[in-house]
Amino acid sequence: MTKRCLSMSDSRQRYNQTFKHEAVKYVQEQTKSLEHIAEELNISPGSLRNWLGEKPGV
Repeated sequence: MTKRCLSMSDSRQRYNQTFKHEAVKYVQEQTKSLEHIAEELNISPGSLRNWLGEKPGV
């Protein structure tokens, strides 16, 4: 069986604005670390950090 090589575009996860908004809201409401929350949501801490730094509506 041949393994299929994934290009960067195939393996990159995209998140909609609603998910991002809810994730940021969750971080702001919790006392857990950003890294712990990212693990709970199965996303990278860097993505979550970026979303926290975005201006609303962007």
